[in-house]
Amino acid sequence: MPKTESASTAKPQTSIPGMPFDFSPLVNSNQHGMKAAAEAQEHLLTRMTKVNGELFRFFSQRLDHDRKTVQELSTCKSPQDAFGVWSAFMEKAATQYAEEMAALAGLYADQAREAMDNVSHEVDEIVKTSQNGGG
Repeated sequence: MPKTESASTAKPQTSIPGMPFDFSPLVNSNQHGMKAAAEAQEHLLTRMTKVNGELFRFFSQRLDHDRKTVQELSTCKSPQDAFGVWSAFMEKAATQYAEEMAALAGLYADQAREAMDNVSHEVDEIVKTSQNGGG
């Protein structure tokens, strides 16, 4: 009985009998493309995690500040006291939101550069693979 390769070690058939065309480059490029897509998904999830972590930190900080302001307001003896607390609250909130928007803009810019570097690298790899005959 002839010995056969197991499914895990068998190479995919990349040519059709009687046809002079070798499908190896196409199969290899497709495999590389699937790997690149999986890596892109991983990078995307990593970037989303960074942004979500930053947003969670900011909102946690803001909620703490909001809670403290409500406590301060509850101890005010006059409308002037309440206005002073409210004014300080609004000024700090505006500053914090502006700083957070700048931080997020920087984070998005860094991630956009990183994503473009990843895409450029993957395109270079695909071109190199196709020029080398799929190997």
